[in-house]
Amino acid sequence: MKRSALWVALLILIGWSAWQFSQPELAPQVYAPLKIPDISKVAAIELAPASRAPVHLKKEGEKWMLAGKPDVPANEESVRHLLNNLANMRVVRVVTHTHAHDDTLGMKYGTKLTLLDQTDTALFTLTVGKQGSDLISTYVRIGQVPEVLAVDKSFVWQVRRNPNAWKAPPSKPHDTGEPAKKTGQDTKKRP
Repeated sequence: MKRSALWVALLILIGWSAWQFSQPELAPQVYAPLKIPDISKVAAIELAPASRAPVHLKKEGEKWMLAGKPDVPANEESVRHLLNNLANMRVVRVVTHTHAHDDTLGMKYGTKLTLLDQTDTALFTLTVGKQGSDLISTYVRIGQVPEVLAVDKSFVWQVRRNPNAWKAPPSKPHDTGEPAKKTGQDTKKRP
């Protein structure tokens, strides 16, 4: 009895294995490339988080400025990194086709990112939601479409920076090769 049950189980396993190997492999899902504008045409970037005032970055000549009163130089490396990530992002998967999960995916309180040209015409709009569960992708919605996509870049930390984080780092004082001057505090003896 035990032997016949073992033979039946073995035949079922061999049959299932043969069936599995005969199935065609599923092709990986390929998504249409995103229509990202030419980054060289971007003259301004607006980051509008739901929780605070928007950040406006604008290009003046070859330099990026953080718009304000007065305008201050922006961190060129941070702006370049954001634009390169936008230009090179790829869709990993479609997460949902409706607005039903906006709260869960962070779309309801996401950051709206808009790329503008020199005439302040929107070239591209993206709402950045939460970071994906894989900690690499980000949930985004392009324009006003209901679909939420997971893209292969991590934008959350980039777009949710406060305005001070977009400022250029202070320049280092010119190194003259001379030792630094001592101040009154430096010369006091400590007990």
